[in-house]
This record gives sequence, structure tokens and C-alpha cells, in this order.
Amino acid sequence: MSRIWPNRRWAVALTGLACVLGLSTPAWGLKMIPRGSGGGGDVPINVTAERMEADHRSKKILFSGNVVTTRGSMIIRSDTLEVFTTDDEEGVEEVREILARGNVRFEHEAKRATGDKAVYLAQEGKVVLTGNTRAWDGENEVTGHQMTLYIDEDKSVVIGGEDRRVEVTLKPRDVEGRRFPSPAARNGNASRELDSPIYVTADRMEADHKQKTVFFEGKVIAKQADFRMDSDELEVFNSGRGERQLSKIVARGNVRLDRGGKIATADKAIYYERERKFLLIGHARAQEKGNIVTGTRMEIYIDQDKSVVLGDGKEQVEVTIYPQEGKGVAKQPLPLPSVSEDSLKGPSRP
Repeated sequence: MSRIWPNRRWAVALTGLACVLGLSTPAWGLKMIPRGSGGGGDVPINVTAERMEADHRSKKILFSGNVVTTRGSMIIRSDTLEVFTTDDEEGVEEVREILARGNVRFEHEAKRATGDKAVYLAQEGKVVLTGNTRAWDGENEVTGHQMTLYIDEDKSVVIGGEDRRVEVTLKPRDVEGRRFPSPAARNGNASRELDSPIYVTADRMEADHKQKTVFFEGKVIAKQADFRMDSDELEVFNSGRGERQLSKIVARGNVRLDRGGKIATADKAIYYERERKFLLIGHARAQEKGNIVTGTRMEIYIDQDKSVVLGDGKEQVEVTIYPQEGKGVAKQPLPLPSVSEDSLKGPSRP
């Protein structure tokens, strides 16, 4: 017992377990709590329970009954906690697996997470939280069927189940630079709309914290106020200036933008935060009240209320306008397509 309770290997293992339970959502995805958080490498681990049973032959320790595991400011609560050990090549006992079951709850400052079961697998370097998983960081929230953290790679994956998709809720006031690309700033409801929660649903989400990217796939839907974007895939890039700073968003496959009945579709859409610009590529089409603009490529400058539509050698820009009775020509879904001298030389590529 003294060989493993408590030692540095178990400290790393317990903190690894806390990593997945401490998944948070400050940057369109989940972020791992560093291994030294909650008090540092020399901070002791304390476990309280109603009962402890150690089986030395099977190399297992079982805690049961209102189990509370603490290390510094980190707290993990569960109905039971099992620690499985093995001998390394030198005969030193080390942790192989830690399993927390039943009403698993994690707390670390403003971060919280819950699930039915959490397991740390030492050889695979990962932590898996399953069953009604939910993680909070302040008012930001992620839910799914299963959350997995790959500790060495600093990646996390959330997947949905048969009856539950991955759902992300972000509050813009909690996330720097995280306003969704909607032209809300041009109307009187700008403040209210930009402060509205952002909702993203998908079948799967993967966050790469080293590369500062978050990838959604499987019937992705992103919404804020009356703005909605549908796509097969959605990838969010954060700039190197800070993990909370949005750089660009790329949507691929069956892209559809909808804001108050103004609809645009394309094969691919790229949003650039710095320019506040949407670039629609491939079978680009915009529609409002029956009026239609189509082209190969469409550039929409949100703050300038301006758009440029381009064709190519095979497909020209096409505009269809339906006059409204008694009102002359109907309002266009976008400003009439304009082509500058620079654009005639060939559009810049993303």
C-alpha cells in the first residue's frame, strides 16, 4: 500500500482524470486543465469515503460511499473510486487505471463537469467520461454522450449518442472576440443580438488545443439570435494572439446561411473575423423574397453592407428580380453585384 499511496505517479494519474472532467469552453471548444493546476505537483491527494478495501493480489483499491477526492482546489466526487495498479519492468507498482463511477462530479474554480462514469487509462494516455456528460466553464457549456481527453496530444473529443447530440452553448460576454458573424451591428438591436447566446450542435466535436482549432462534423447547426448556419462540417480557428481570439470560421458541405429569411447557400463558406467578411465558394446563391443572385464566388462585407458576386469562364453572374405589385422593383437580397477593375484581374484565393 505504501508504494502507491499517495505517490507522484498517482498524482499525475488523478490529475489526468481531472483533466477530462475539467473540460471547459472558452474558445469554441474544450480546454485541458494543466497538470500542475489545483495546487502543483507536490500537493497531496486526499480521499475520503465510507469504506476502503485493498486487494493486494488483484492489485486493486476500492473506495465506496460518498467518495470525495481532492488535490488543492480540485474536487472529484463519486459513489465509488477504484484504483488498479501493475508492476513496471523494475518491479515498481504504478497506476494502470482509475475508475470513478456513479454521480461523478468535478469542481475546479468556475469549471464543473458531471457524468455517470470517468476512467483514466495510463497506457493509452487518455481519460474518458461517459453517460450524460456535461461540462461548464462559467455560463459556457458542452454536453454529449462521451468526452475523451488525449493528455499527451492535448486534444479532446466529444461525441453524441443515439438520443443525444453534441451541444455547445457560449455566452459572448464570457468569450473575447466570440461574436457570431451576423450583420446585427447595423440595426437598433445590435447590442441585444450580439449578447445573445451562441448554440452549436453536431454529431462530433474535436478540439486541438495546441493548434487552437475546434472541428465540428455531422449535421452541424450554429445559431445566434435570428442567424443560423448549417453545414456538414464546421472548423473554428483561433489566432496566436490568444486562445480566446477568433481568427476565421470555415464551413464545408451543403452550407446554408439564414438570417430573417435572407438565405445564402454554397459548397463552402469562410468567415474572416478581421475583415468581417464572408466568402462563399462554389454554386454561391443568395435569395430574399424570391429575388435571386447566383455566381461562382460571392463576397459579403458585413459591416459595409456590401457584396461582390463573381462568375468564372463557365458560369456567369445571374440576377433574377420579381417586381412587387404597386411597388416597382423588389428589394434585392444583396446589393446589385459589382465588379471592380481589380476583381477583373482574378479574385484572390483564400
